[in-house]
Amino acid sequence: MRIVTWNVNGIKTLLQYHPWNKKKTYEGIIEDLGGDITCIQETKITRAQMEKGMAIMENYDSFFSFYRKTVRGIHGTAIFTKRDVVVPVKAEEGIGSALLPATLTEKERIGGYPLSSEVDLDYGKMKELDAEGRTTIIDTGMFVLINLYCPNETNDQRLVFKNEFNSMVDRRVRNLIREGREVIVLGDLNICASDLDTAEPSQRAQNQGLEQFTDHPPRKWLKEFTGPDGPMVDTTRAQFPDRKGMFTCWNTKIDARPSNYGTRLDYILVTRGLLPWIKSADIQRDIVGSDHCPVFLDFHDSIKVPGRGTVYLKNELNPQRKPGDAIPEPPAFACKFYDEYSGKQKTLASFFGRGAMPKAPASSTSNGASPSPQPVASTSKLPPSSSVPPPSSSKEPATEKVKKSQSQEPETKKNGKGKAKEVEKPAPPVVKKKGQQSLNSFFLPPPEPEPTTKKRKKSSTPSSSTTTVDSKKKKKKVTPEPPPRPSPSPSPSTYEQPGNDEDDDDMIIMDDPTASATLSSQPSTSQAQAVAEVNAQAASVWQNVFAPKAAPLCQGHQEPTKMWTVNKPGINKGRKFYLCARPVGPGYDKGQAKINVNPEYRCDHFEWATKVLRPAGMVENMNSKKSPK
Repeated sequence: MRIVTWNVNGIKTLLQYHPWNKKKTYEGIIEDLGGDITCIQETKITRAQMEKGMAIMENYDSFFSFYRKTVRGIHGTAIFTKRDVVVPVKAEEGIGSALLPATLTEKERIGGYPLSSEVDLDYGKMKELDAEGRTTIIDTGMFVLINLYCPNETNDQRLVFKNEFNSMVDRRVRNLIREGREVIVLGDLNICASDLDTAEPSQRAQNQGLEQFTDHPPRKWLKEFTGPDGPMVDTTRAQFPDRKGMFTCWNTKIDARPSNYGTRLDYILVTRGLLPWIKSADIQRDIVGSDHCPVFLDFHDSIKVPGRGTVYLKNELNPQRKPGDAIPEPPAFACKFYDEYSGKQKTLASFFGRGAMPKAPASSTSNGASPSPQPVASTSKLPPSSSVPPPSSSKEPATEKVKKSQSQEPETKKNGKGKAKEVEKPAPPVVKKKGQQSLNSFFLPPPEPEPTTKKRKKSSTPSSSTTTVDSKKKKKKVTPEPPPRPSPSPSPSTYEQPGNDEDDDDMIIMDDPTASATLSSQPSTSQAQAVAEVNAQAASVWQNVFAPKAAPLCQGHQEPTKMWTVNKPGINKGRKFYLCARPVGPGYDKGQAKINVNPEYRCDHFEWATKVLRPAGMVENMNSKKSPK
């Protein structure tokens, strides 16, 4: 069995990176990571932003914890368990018990919750610590797994928050051990455990005003938590006690990953009772898609235990499942039981689906038998010239209308000889309803200017000399038009409108011989070459005008620099600048690259791509807005 932990820095962004963009599903990403229990941090979504592919998977059960303080999707943790390997018997979120449903029974709770007196925090503060979606917990029966995304220390206030959170984690683990449970704590702890876990420990200690790097309160706590007298063991460091550069996080803003200029913030910690099961542990630096890399822990399939003989892992993970039993359902905390995915809550599409046609009420005749249904002709199949009248809007019964129509005699009209002649009523004209215009109709190209021409409409009748009847029923003779001039081959004097010949009704015929001769004249070869040379020169000039500016050379190495963009909010947001293209290395943070940094690493070259002239006093106004009131 393999356990994997990874800070993904936004679960929805993974599908944009290679090779995850080829999977196109979140389950495909989890499968490629190869974990039977996969824990991720910084999902950065709310429950409303969750997709069905995250909640319901074919081979995995998922458990999510979300940030609750605002509607913004930040932080967040999740656990995915492979169903044919392990199905948790219990699952919940939060270090304390503040987020547990009131309907959860004592047997359904994992236990070990820290008391307010044990951590010197009131209930409200403990609830606030759990409201950021930083903890997801499962109980496999063999061990309790706690997936953490510990707070970062952006300021002194957050440092206090971080210390209080770590205190709750410490007390929860110790309480579970006291109850006889084995525990695994993993995730992004946002702490460097020792000097080996950062690129420049002495420089960082100096920047923080510390004598020793491990004197920082969170590092001090983690050192005791995983020390000889602590309850947990750092599995990766236990496998490689003296390994340097075993980093799991790099600053992508300064492109620190290629030179491995980073820190180790991601851990898998276990209690000592699980050490016999540990087969291997390591980081996976080659897996990209985040500013962190995954860390994994492999278990033996079986071990020999004194007094018990050979013990198999699958039996320890599923102690209540007997051979041949079906795979049980996961705990109620699983995402598959959310109302929006379990069928309890209607989806938006269900309100716009095609419903059943309403049935007409049954009517009976005088003898009690229901009348036989009459066939109704579909109007959709009628030809356009059909004379079927539209349905009447009057409230007159249908039977009366039938009687009237039968009793009416056909209208007659006497002709000049006194004979009655039936007058045929003309069919009502077919009016084509104009539908909604498409967006493209508003952006059609303007028509080209036409020369003085005569338009001749193509006749829709077999002969141009036929008679037509106007609206007053009078006959009018139409003078036959002369036949068109023969055109055996296309010539410059004859043009047709662009489009399909069958749909074109207009043909333009040039009558001016001068215009025809002008259009038919072709430029000489020398003139064409001259025009081509002028066009080529103009194109070359414009290419030089719009060609991208060549990157300047850095001062330290005299090599082409790399362009960056300012993303930090402020007066320079969006501006581009150039830095040395080499990766950063030791001494980079000192700001004295030419003196202290190895020439293999980045020098301190900085240059704006464009110069911006701002009005006097604009910078001062921007700085005054940033200053606290």
